[in-house]
Amino acid sequence: MKKVGLSVLALGVLSGLLERSKARLAEHLLGYWVGTRVEVAEAAICHVDWQGNWRVRLKGVRLQSTLPKDTTWAAWSEEVRIEGRGRRPHTIRLRKAVIHLLRLSRTAKNYHFFPKRGKGAHAHTLTLLSDSLAFAFWNLPSQAEIQAYFTKAEATLTIYPTSIALNSLKANIAKSEICFKDYLLCLPNRLELLAKGLYRKAEDSWDTLHLTLQSSGSWLAFFGCWERWTYPFGRFAAALDPRLLEGQASFLKYVTSNPLSLAGQWQGKRYVLYSRGNWTEGTYHFQVRGHLEGKPYLRGAISWGPWLRGRLWGTPARLYLSGSLRYPPLQGALHSILYPAQARGQLFLADPALSLEAEGSLTHATLKGLWEGIAFTGRLTSAKGLELTLPALAWDTLQPKLAAYQSLFSLRQTKWSLPFSLFLTRLEFPFMGTLESLCLRFSGGRGEAEANLCATETLVTGKLRAIFTLRPLQGSASLLGEHLQAALCWHSDTLRLTAKGVWREISGLLIGRATLSEKYLYLDSLCLTAPDSSLLTAQGKLSLTQADLNLQAEVALPWVLGHLPIPGVKVEKGRLAMNFCALGAWADLLRLSNPTEGSAHLWDAGGLFPGLGLPFDHLSAYLTYTPDSTYLHRLTGQVGSLRLTSTAKINGALAYLYTNWHQLQGKLYLEGDTFRLTEFWRRVENGRTRRQVRLPTQMAVEVQAQLRHADIFGLTLDTIHLHGRLDNLWAVIDSVRLHYHGGSTWGQGWADLQDSTCYLLTARIEGRDLPIHHLLEETGLGRLRAVKRLGLYHSDFSGTLQLSLRFTPEVSWHKQSSLWGRGTIENGSLRTPRFLRWLRPYYLRAYKDTLRFLAEVPKLNYTDGFLHLHDLLLITPIGALQVEGYHHLPRDRFLYRIQGVRFPREIQRHPLTLYHFRHYLMDFLDHSLLLLYLERTSEQTRWHYPLKYVLRQLIWPKKSVRTQ
Repeated sequence: MKKVGLSVLALGVLSGLLERSKARLAEHLLGYWVGTRVEVAEAAICHVDWQGNWRVRLKGVRLQSTLPKDTTWAAWSEEVRIEGRGRRPHTIRLRKAVIHLLRLSRTAKNYHFFPKRGKGAHAHTLTLLSDSLAFAFWNLPSQAEIQAYFTKAEATLTIYPTSIALNSLKANIAKSEICFKDYLLCLPNRLELLAKGLYRKAEDSWDTLHLTLQSSGSWLAFFGCWERWTYPFGRFAAALDPRLLEGQASFLKYVTSNPLSLAGQWQGKRYVLYSRGNWTEGTYHFQVRGHLEGKPYLRGAISWGPWLRGRLWGTPARLYLSGSLRYPPLQGALHSILYPAQARGQLFLADPALSLEAEGSLTHATLKGLWEGIAFTGRLTSAKGLELTLPALAWDTLQPKLAAYQSLFSLRQTKWSLPFSLFLTRLEFPFMGTLESLCLRFSGGRGEAEANLCATETLVTGKLRAIFTLRPLQGSASLLGEHLQAALCWHSDTLRLTAKGVWREISGLLIGRATLSEKYLYLDSLCLTAPDSSLLTAQGKLSLTQADLNLQAEVALPWVLGHLPIPGVKVEKGRLAMNFCALGAWADLLRLSNPTEGSAHLWDAGGLFPGLGLPFDHLSAYLTYTPDSTYLHRLTGQVGSLRLTSTAKINGALAYLYTNWHQLQGKLYLEGDTFRLTEFWRRVENGRTRRQVRLPTQMAVEVQAQLRHADIFGLTLDTIHLHGRLDNLWAVIDSVRLHYHGGSTWGQGWADLQDSTCYLLTARIEGRDLPIHHLLEETGLGRLRAVKRLGLYHSDFSGTLQLSLRFTPEVSWHKQSSLWGRGTIENGSLRTPRFLRWLRPYYLRAYKDTLRFLAEVPKLNYTDGFLHLHDLLLITPIGALQVEGYHHLPRDRFLYRIQGVRFPREIQRHPLTLYHFRHYLMDFLDHSLLLLYLERTSEQTRWHYPLKYVLRQLIWPKKSVRTQ
């Protein structure tokens, strides 16, 4: 109770004094307790209770340096909160505080705080808390400087008269720097500090110190003592994150990606440092011994996978590396001399295929070498890494060399950590072009490539650029040219390609993807467009041996046939649309007769057949095709004067029509409004037109034709209905029906066209009501004198003809031609010959200037130009004639036996047709007195009368037939 009363009394007295001058009183009390001058701007008592607990808040607190004549402040704080009980404080809270500690020599320092106050002073425990603290310590004798910014700190101290015990310290460091003998080390942000130890005031040394710094992936631990803050004695261990080495000019940042483990001992000025671990490509171990006043000595070993083994020794001024390189196909000795103090070195590599010399540092070096007879140069910089320059090379020269070093570029063992660049002035590829100013850069697993592509005239010219990584295998490439832009992206074994551009006036767009494991290219979209609105689109997949494509195309025929011409055809206009599927091996698809299937549409085609000199126009067709057959559903157009409509089925693929159209096999249907055979029966050579028919020698086609207004070598036919077949230059006519000027003809036959000098036509024809006068005029027989004398201008023939005609390509008949026929000529009309006009007075009723006639031809032969008539019966209203004889048509020479009879007046007056008269004439003709022979052997025509026959008929006449 006595102590409590005294405390309350003391607090009462303290409160009264503080009311007078709180700040001045706080300065005197803190200055006595700390041991140096203290300045307080403002003081306030926050809490006082009867148990002796109190809280004080101070603002603008400053502690003066302990150095003589030093007026600067060693520490200051914007706000200080002190909590205590009785006469002693136990907790101090700082806000926005700064502490500067300076040690000039062994005894001169500005932090000689908490002095001994009398004998037998008791220990005092104090807790220090801070939420924002800037700490700086300069140790000039050891040339060390430490700066740190604590966002949060908590420490427990026990202050003795001669020492200070750091029971625990835990702090979060936001930013810190350490400078030792002009070497600056920037520690990572967000460090955590743990420490405890015992500090001797008089010696200014740490008897014991446990220090731990840790961050994500890094930590440092020290256990020992620290004499005068300068010479440590004890053991240490550390693990450093490689990110701590960023921005440092140290070779360690090039060789490690794993935490660097260190361990060692420090004995004043002597130290031992050793480390063992893994780096990016292998293992290492080294040991460093030294004295702070001397040069350290290093020795150790290093390995790079299974390929490099070497050992290190030397001092920081000169370090030696010797070893062997076995990186198939490279195998040689490696020597190096390093000068770390000068940041430079030299390297020598001797290999049968590669010799290399390098000089400089890890941040800047030059090198030169000879690889397989190819000289190259290079340099190494910290910013760009390794840069190599090669001369102009040809791919044929470079490819065999790279094939020998294929394992060197294997993705499984390649893991570049050093930036790498390759410059090649020119790289020539056979049949493709060249890459000029090729630049390849690779850094941190990521690569870039640039080049100017100068290709042959079949390709494009542009700027090539690629970005890629090896692990994982992914990247992109682009080609920017005047006429082409392309982009390629790949990830693992999947590639995506997009390209668009113009090639020979063709603009295209390609979108696709490929899988390297499947070795297939999938076309999502392929679109090609020509200036004449030609369009090609494709979807499907491709491999090195197979293809599965769906293609749609609409093209202009002149452009297509300008690249794929058809012999004998010149196309001037027209368009073609196709939709087809190509499935199979490339060896089959690249053949023109490939096994594709689809459809095609041709419209408004026009041009010329140069071999025939025949134009065609408005040609349209729609067809479908399979690997085995082609179906021509409808073909319309005009060829010359022929307007045709056709349908056909052809045994063969669509390309079969293009390459082997002369071997067509199938069915063909023709329909036309106007047809002139002479337009097709000709050949044009060197501007001259000759009559000749040229048919394919291996064609086998079944033909059905319906033609109107046809002209067959001058014969104008109204209609032609034909069914036949063409087989190996044999034209077989199964049936034919012709309509000729009101008459009709039907029959069958065949033609042999194999001999191009002489053709053979054999046929059997039946006709009805055929106009003979038109036949004579159109065939030229009407120009014969004998025919002219008849004055024939109307007659209809009905009968049968069987002919075998031989003729030349110029349509001139050969002597071997023959004809057989029989029939009847009805409705005949002829002008009365002049030599019969004297009969007018005797046959006034029957005689007219124009006589009707009826003729019956029981048999007619024509062979080798000779016409043989057998008992031709000619009936007129006047009488009848029976003619038999021969006529050589080429020379117009003839010999005819003519026997005639007149009708009695009673018969003439009877209203019977000429056909009914024939029943009365059979006996009359047998006993007729009119008998003569008409012969022409020269330019004159002669009459011969057989008198003996006439006299015999007069002496022994038979009874004449009279009407009842």
